[in-house]
Amino acid sequence: VLCLLNGFLRQVPCVLAEPTVPPTQVFTVDLAAAAARDVVVSRQAVDRQSDQAGSFSFIGRRPLEGGPFYISGGVRGERFDFQSKRDFPIHELQDYGARFSVEYFVGAVRAAYLTLDPGFYFESRPTLAAWDVPVEAATGIPINSALQGAVGVYYGRFYHHPVPIAGLLWTMSRRWKLDALYPNPALTYLISDDLEARLSGELQGNGFRSDPRPDRTIVEYHVYRVGGSLAWTMQPGFKITCGGGVEYERVFDFWRAGQSFRSTGAPYLRLGMEFSR
Repeated sequence: VLCLLNGFLRQVPCVLAEPTVPPTQVFTVDLAAAAARDVVVSRQAVDRQSDQAGSFSFIGRRPLEGGPFYISGGVRGERFDFQSKRDFPIHELQDYGARFSVEYFVGAVRAAYLTLDPGFYFESRPTLAAWDVPVEAATGIPINSALQGAVGVYYGRFYHHPVPIAGLLWTMSRRWKLDALYPNPALTYLISDDLEARLSGELQGNGFRSDPRPDRTIVEYHVYRVGGSLAWTMQPGFKITCGGGVEYERVFDFWRAGQSFRSTGAPYLRLGMEFSR
């Protein structure tokens, strides 16, 4: 779901030629698939379900009076598909729309931002009732040259509660970095100038308006993954990421109806690509 401070307020000293300004255009694609697991409500298995997820974004960026403030805009979308053995109430969730941001950079590192994601967040039919403008804002808190804090929030009208962003980012050495950051912690090791290994937790999902049905008009869907990945910069401006792990939790929260479904422990695989210049 969400841009939650990857590379936030930190530097990578073992890269030989670090950029001094952020990229002006960034295109990303991310695909993931998880195996089937039981869907449980009130400790009772009601179905068995697998899922696939895909997302994309294209962002253009330009400086305000030469920086360090930038404005960016573009398009983005994501889709979640669920394959169930029985008649589970949700078979797909998707959102498509725009993205607008005001960002503050220190060199090529984003240190603070405010992002709006206007668009349609729906199950199968993009009606006007499914329109939302989620807001995400975050800022860094410098502590010393190796340690920074981070605080922020993400919220939309289909969310039960705001999602907080908080934690510490520690550059442990030339190659090791620790992001003790909720909800996306990560331990990163730079194997070489173009290859990065990462162990991390990752929260994905969003709030959606489901298709009309009694007492189930809003669903907050999220999946939390725990796993590892390798990111290879094949050439300047082109990076490919592959990884896998376990979907620790998959939740459908019909919070207005007071009912939720969840499953745990599903292995997953992921592939991502990023083009920038």
